Amino acid sequence: MKSVTSSLAKEISNFIPQVADDLYTLRTYSKDLWPRNLIQSREERLESSPIDLVVWPENIKKLSQLVKYANEKNWILYPYGAGSGVCGGATAEPRGLSPQIVVDLKKMDKIEALDPISQTAKVQAGMIGQVLEEDLNARGFTLGHFPSSIYCSSFGGYLATRAAGQLSTYYGKIEDMILALEGVLPTGEIFNTPLAPRMSIGPDFSQFFLGSEGVFSFLTSAWVKIHRLPEQRSFLSFDVPSTEKALEGVMHWIQSGLRPAVVRIYDEDESRMLHGLKSGVRLLAIVEGERRLTEFTAKTLAETSRQYFRWVELGEEYAQHWWSHRYDVSYMQQKILSHRHMILDTFEVSTTWDRLPSLHKIVKQVSKHFEGEGMLVILAHFSHFYHCGGNIYFTLCGRSKEEKTVEFYDKVWDELLNVCEKQGAAISHHHGLGRLKVKSFMKQRGVLFDVLKKIKNELDPKHILNPKNLGL
Repeated sequence: MKSVTSSLAKEISNFIPQVADDLYTLRTYSKDLWPRNLIQSREERLESSPIDLVVWPENIKKLSQLVKYANEKNWILYPYGAGSGVCGGATAEPRGLSPQIVVDLKKMDKIEALDPISQTAKVQAGMIGQVLEEDLNARGFTLGHFPSSIYCSSFGGYLATRAAGQLSTYYGKIEDMILALEGVLPTGEIFNTPLAPRMSIGPDFSQFFLGSEGVFSFLTSAWVKIHRLPEQRSFLSFDVPSTEKALEGVMHWIQSGLRPAVVRIYDEDESRMLHGLKSGVRLLAIVEGERRLTEFTAKTLAETSRQYFRWVELGEEYAQHWWSHRYDVSYMQQKILSHRHMILDTFEVSTTWDRLPSLHKIVKQVSKHFEGEGMLVILAHFSHFYHCGGNIYFTLCGRSKEEKTVEFYDKVWDELLNVCEKQGAAISHHHGLGRLKVKSFMKQRGVLFDVLKKIKNELDPKHILNPKNLGL
């Protein structure tokens, strides 16, 4: 750490020695990877940092001490994992009267316990996803959580946003993996939720705190389900006449009880751009697990696709290629966002099977709404599936005609969210809400948003934790 100069830094360093207040650190920690932040940094004057200090508590007791002290002093605290969020959930508010402090949990980065009999592990929030997976692999296990940001995102971030990995159709989203939570309330009190596979003891506080994006508590660790490393992995690739036919077939797979780890349907535009198809769509599937079960599942997927849907089987090559390059996308956005007036973002939504085709079409049509103001291209693939429905992952790429790229970005998002609301779909499947989707969140929740505000006021009456995030 660099030497600190502010009185605030010296005050906190009495009980948390790892602190920083240099300008570079403060600017880096004042925001996450929300594309709007990146566009503003690119095209507008760089303002001074809205935060005053970054601290790194090394354990839950030190964190609890800091939060209690901050409550007494009316300091604002921003929980921070790896800063890889894309919705502004770790973006500090403009500077006010109270000092603003980012609390980075990456010093809390261990697997505290692992039970090979129950196949559970207690994981600290600061662990980077890839480090966690490698540590589990070394002991013969996997979490099964593989977001495309796995190299630059933290376990605590997964908890805060209800994240999903690329193999969620088999292993589930993070909320399906969690058994119990540990954390620190805005008062500094430490809490633990009970550890059990299932229970009936009132509301589930673990599920309440999951997805709360740092407004109700710090989440410091969690007990998770883990799995033996898969014995086998099988790859399948198909060409399908249309997006609708692909969805029909995948719905049949899932509702028949088949559970491939990965299913990806690229719509007509994305299949043409990424896979060079002149018509139809590309579908990839990957199955993993116990050898005999994997062999049966892969065989059944291929047989049903051939006999009932008459898809064209392409063998393993295309699915294997995706597997080998599945994390590349997280490191490519700068090639586009480095150019002035360009916007690039993603929009992941979910709905039931009967609404997926219409939701796909109406969101794609949003690009036509901006023909006079700039260029907007919307690509889509379907990548997470459940018994009752699935997720659509849209990629937005555009260029504003005028200098006001941020305003263009905001108008695009207003239109996307408005369309999604009218369709009754979930406005986020795994990226969370942050500051990007607050207005839509408030409208969709209705009276329940008022309930959330009351809970916030009760847990955090001074609003010291991540103020304004989720609209609270």
